[in-house]
Amino acid sequence: MSLPPLTGLSPGSLATWLKEAGEPSFRAAQILGWVWKKKVASFDAMTNLPAALREKLRQSFRLSCLPFFSRSPNRSSAPHARQPGKAIFWQ
Repeated sequence: MSLPPLTGLSPGSLATWLKEAGEPSFRAAQILGWVWKKKVASFDAMTNLPAALREKLRQSFRLSCLPFFSRSPNRSSAPHARQPGKAIFWQ
């Protein structure tokens, strides 16, 4: 069974999970800061969290971004149409 993504939790849900795990709820803001602002790719990068909490997170959630699948370039040759192409991600 695959672990649920950490990015799928709301701040309130994460705070509740932390409380149930015996951790202070203020850690939710720290964790979400690492995920959304600093865009870390591993729990080990969350250096202001205790190692035990990082291990609990690792055992309970996955922390991964969607893998890149393909890119579709913009086919218009008009100078005003310099829009980026489409990026497709696959989960």
